[in-house]
Amino acid sequence: MSFPRVIEQSDQAVRDLAVAGEQLLGYIYPHFPLEIAMAHGFTPSLVRTSQSAMGGYESSLQTFACSLTRNLFSQRASGGLTIFSGITFSGNTCDSLQNVGEVWRKRFPEDKIFRLTYPAAVPGESAVSFLSNELRKFSKELENAFKVPFSEELFKDAVALVSEIREGLQILYSVRAYSPEVLKYSELSRLIEGFLRAPVTSTLENVLELKTSIMEPIDQKDDSGPASRLRNAFLKQDLTEVRPMPASESTRLVVVGGMIETSSLSQLIANVSNFSEDMIVLDLLSYGFKTIFTPSLSFDS
Repeated sequence: MSFPRVIEQSDQAVRDLAVAGEQLLGYIYPHFPLEIAMAHGFTPSLVRTSQSAMGGYESSLQTFACSLTRNLFSQRASGGLTIFSGITFSGNTCDSLQNVGEVWRKRFPEDKIFRLTYPAAVPGESAVSFLSNELRKFSKELENAFKVPFSEELFKDAVALVSEIREGLQILYSVRAYSPEVLKYSELSRLIEGFLRAPVTSTLENVLELKTSIMEPIDQKDDSGPASRLRNAFLKQDLTEVRPMPASESTRLVVVGGMIETSSLSQLIANVSNFSEDMIVLDLLSYGFKTIFTPSLSFDS
């Protein structure tokens, strides 16, 4: 599936949810607490860039504003992004994104804007305490803004749904790392795009359908062990006991980056001559691997 088709499909899915009466809560930073938003009855949806967004609104932004900030702001200034009931900005990303939330409030006072700050220190008890307080405050702000209280039942359903989607995508990532030819990177990207845009039941069904079709022949050959061990190693962030990848004569690449969408990477490599999707065995992108392998929530946390 082509890049424009992937984007159009995910955008249409979001529009369909809005038409069906779902309330969409947009977010910018990839490590967003999806389950908290869902516990308040929202469908969290990544606010993505638009190739059709035009500039011309830079007077409202700092001179050092990045292209992502300019694109999002231009979309809103052009009358877009009104599909979202609210948008959440992160308080500890780059300088541009840190400040644009406040500029947004000033420029568009009718919008509901939220700010969620993540701990930047080394993980520890103080970081956990800080994040817990931030999540409680964020939940309370949602309740005050929309008069919708936190639902423990919806939260449990959200944790189960998001965890199962992530688990399926983690398995697909791990299988590709060993045998990238069994699954096109663009196909994996399509599923990730769907998850980021709308973590709903139909997204899970799409993930499970592809996972089943990929894993059945592997399971029949009793060759699923390496991928499973690799997934566990990724989750533990310890690859010391992972056995070497199968020998290959083709180029094998790991793509490392920040807030880059996998669909954008997929489009880029599709336009490179003499380059195959099979060459990419893994991405370490914020909107890809880093989000998919975010640890799942537990009810004891």
